[in-house]
Amino acid sequence: MDARSLPFSGRAPGRDGALAPSTERALEDLPDEALAVRAKDGGPAFALIYDRYVDRVYRYLRYRTSDPRDAEDLTSDVFLRALRAIGRYAPRAPFYSWIYRIARNAVVDHYRARRELASFDDMADRPDGHPAGDPEGHVIAIDRRERVRRAMEHLPDEQQEVIVLRFINGLSPEEVAVVIGKRASAVRDIQFRALHALRRRVAPEELVS
Repeated sequence: MDARSLPFSGRAPGRDGALAPSTERALEDLPDEALAVRAKDGGPAFALIYDRYVDRVYRYLRYRTSDPRDAEDLTSDVFLRALRAIGRYAPRAPFYSWIYRIARNAVVDHYRARRELASFDDMADRPDGHPAGDPEGHVIAIDRRERVRRAMEHLPDEQQEVIVLRFINGLSPEEVAVVIGKRASAVRDIQFRALHALRRRVAPEELVS
C-alpha cells in the first residue's frame, strides 16, 4: 500500500522543518517498546512506529477483510486508535502484540458494524513475487492463492487468524501466542489442525509455495 495516503507517514519536523540527523538516528536505534514510550506525544517517535508497522498491519488486515479499500481504511483506523491509546502502553508487553491486538479489535468492530463474518474474498488480486515478465507464473500464482483462499474459508476463525499471523505476517508461534492470548503449544496445535484441514482440500505443495 502507499504509506503516503495514510496519516503519520514521514517525519515530524523540528524548528528548521526537519529532525536533527543525530536525533533521528537515536530514535531509529531504539527498540519498538522504548520508541512507544517516547511516542506518547504523537511526535517523530510515533512517525517511526508508523513506518515500522504500517505494511505489516496492512498485510494482516488485507487477509482479514474482503476489500483492499477496507484494509486501507482500517489501517488508518488502527494507527489513529494506537495514537489515542499510546499513553496507556506498558513496555512490559511486546509492542507487536499491542498493535496487532488493536488491529484484531478493528476487524471485529468492522464486521460487527456490517453484520458480516470475516472472509478472505478477493485475496487473488494481491501483488506477489513473480516479475512482470513472467505472466504465466503470475497467473499460476493467482490460481493457487485462490484455491488456498477458498480452502481457508472452511476453517474456524481462530485457525484462519493463526495461519495469517504465522505464514502471512511471519510471526513465530511464541509471538502469535502473545497476540492471541494463548500458549505457544496451543498455537502449534491450532496450526497443526488448520494445516491438516487445508491439506484435505489443497495439495501440500501449494500450501508451501
